[in-house]
Amino acid sequence: MKTIAAIISVFFVAHAHAEVDVSIGATKFYQAHDGIWIQEAFPHEKSLVSPSAAVAIVFRKNEPWSYRLGAVYVGKVTSSAKAVTDVEYINSEKKCVPQPPTFCALTTYNGSGTVSGLTFSARRTWNGYFIEPGLILERSTWHMDIPDMMHYMGKDYPRWHYHVDHKVRPQLLPTLAIGYKHKDITVKLSAIPTVGHGDEYQPLYRGVSFNLSAGWTFK
Repeated sequence: MKTIAAIISVFFVAHAHAEVDVSIGATKFYQAHDGIWIQEAFPHEKSLVSPSAAVAIVFRKNEPWSYRLGAVYVGKVTSSAKAVTDVEYINSEKKCVPQPPTFCALTTYNGSGTVSGLTFSARRTWNGYFIEPGLILERSTWHMDIPDMMHYMGKDYPRWHYHVDHKVRPQLLPTLAIGYKHKDITVKLSAIPTVGHGDEYQPLYRGVSFNLSAGWTFK
């Protein structure tokens, strides 16, 4: 954190006249494979599209290059599903093979998680069009609420209320964006890794998510 603070301080000292970009948009997340919190053979609902928001300080030097340091709320994913135990579910065949003690009894899985982070990017512009590679210090969360757990990891439960919290570690990941800016208005499409790195309780979302946003520059 001291290193990050030092980098921020250097930018502020070197660029006294900074601009601010503010943007809002929407993110499309992608689901992990069948069997991760949702079993496609059984009733389920999921929300993989979410509002997003971002703010960044813009530093201009050596045009047509500019640099951005900011924060982003990538979005939120939610799910609600009925599922059997992992040992009973055959995802390749989308069916349950009954085994004791549950015999294909359905359990409820309600999940939610968010992705946010600190960002740094460098933008190269050609006649309004731009490409913007960058980095995100990303933090992902995932919380699972199981109100009627019966059996898990070889243990029997008396249908009690069970919680799973994905223990996350912030991670530094590459990002890439393309877009167009006319005067102070920007439209941008970004690719953001949302891998949910952490313990064995991985989130529902996986891989790369895509964000479409519109922003305004305040000078």
